[in-house]
Amino acid sequence: MKFRLALISCLLVWALPSFAIPCLTPFNPLVDSDALAVCAPNGGLYDYVSVTEANENANTIYTLTLAGPDLNQFGFATTFCEFAAPCGPALPQIYYSDIFGVASTNGGYYLGFSSDNEAGTPYGSEGYYFIPEPNGWYPATVYLDPALQAQGYTAWFISSVPEPTTMLLIGSGIALLAKKLRK
Repeated sequence: MKFRLALISCLLVWALPSFAIPCLTPFNPLVDSDALAVCAPNGGLYDYVSVTEANENANTIYTLTLAGPDLNQFGFATTFCEFAAPCGPALPQIYYSDIFGVASTNGGYYLGFSSDNEAGTPYGSEGYYFIPEPNGWYPATVYLDPALQAQGYTAWFISSVPEPTTMLLIGSGIALLAKKLRK
């Protein structure tokens, strides 16, 4: 009984951050691998694009159709780093996970993202900000058109399907917790 309670608690703590923003609740973090969404000031979903793990393509830029970007942010993309490993321009690209920001594609500029991208050139460079891949939605409003920001719109990005190493760490932690609770 203790093990089941501990397992359920761990899963809830891990999953809840992705549901903390009301307009983002239509996304299923167990199905949608990555998503970029814009919330309207009234809390509704204004614009979004998502991709499932099975349909990810590292050579595709997934872009929003309604929400415009802040063109001043082109060249300042955010890159998530896998395994909580440090990554950056001088480090191996194998640790890059996802990149999002203002992308230049098909002759225009869009708010968009790439999954498991190791090039990132549509964003002006490999990326500018390099951060460990967070659990849950990450604020991306800085890339949103300033006029929309002034009206109260917000943008969010998620890379929600855990990488194999993350699952291994979570599984190891649960196994150790179960061992301690059974003693």
